[in-house]
Amino acid sequence: MSQKRSRNNWIFGLLALAVLVFVALRQLAQPPDTVQTGIARAAALGGFTFIFLAILSSAYMQPLVRIFGRQFVKVHHVVSITGLVLITIHPLTLAWANGGLNLGLFRPLFTSWPVFWMLAGRPAWWLLMLAALAAILRGTLGRSWRMVHALNYAALIMGAVHANMQSLTDEVLPVRILLVIMAAIAILVFVQRRWEDWQRTQRRSARGRA
Repeated sequence: MSQKRSRNNWIFGLLALAVLVFVALRQLAQPPDTVQTGIARAAALGGFTFIFLAILSSAYMQPLVRIFGRQFVKVHHVVSITGLVLITIHPLTLAWANGGLNLGLFRPLFTSWPVFWMLAGRPAWWLLMLAALAAILRGTLGRSWRMVHALNYAALIMGAVHANMQSLTDEVLPVRILLVIMAAIAILVFVQRRWEDWQRTQRRSARGRA
């Protein structure tokens, strides 16, 4: 095993450990009533955090690759897949808790604005799947795949709103605040990246007119 590959394994291991500690502290702050509730809660929080880390690593992939080598791309992929798996386990476990596999838990509801946002995790899941599919098909989609992949940002924001609108107690207020902070960081990263893209476009246009 190369030194860089070993180092990247350590990076993922440390990230996974940090997420695990975060989830464990959340569970200790408000112990779940049932096993299913505990699994659903842990999967949601762990999935959200891994997706947040995947968004950050994707936004700054080039400098991270320069630091850690090309093998870091695999770390990003593993983090992304882990987040998607966990965020899928969340609704499946809720369906299990309600007595069966109710795929209706994946269907967005548009009955009212508050209901849509309270259950925003449902459309967020679909946005995450579309973003992942765009990454898989990037060779076919060409440069436009990045536009679809950016749905990750919208999904993360929707997930944060969904989590904060659920019936949480004051015991987990720090977790709720942290989710909002992660969503805010994602928004800032998105704006920064779009601003940098716009600046590059302006520079190319200026060179073309010169």
